[in-house]
Amino acid sequence: MKTINKRTREVLLIGASLGALNALINAGKIKRYLTESQAYELYGRATVEEWVRQALISPFRSCSFFSAKKFDRMDLELLVRAQELSALR
Repeated sequence: MKTINKRTREVLLIGASLGALNALINAGKIKRYLTESQAYELYGRATVEEWVRQALISPFRSCSFFSAKKFDRMDLELLVRAQELSALR
């Protein structure tokens, strides 16, 4: 039986975790959108601000100018996973 190398295993684990997250969002168990403060708390203010500065993600306002800025959780998670993969090289 052939074993899977470390990078392939990590890619499969990341894919599985993103799939699980998507399933939880679609089932309504967790929120798809995070407020700016929630994103800062979960991913770090400096990190989120850097992604915005690099135009990798963009916050949006759901209703009006006065509503809170929000981020798509899947976009944030994809960026985290991409960083994890690039660190494996």
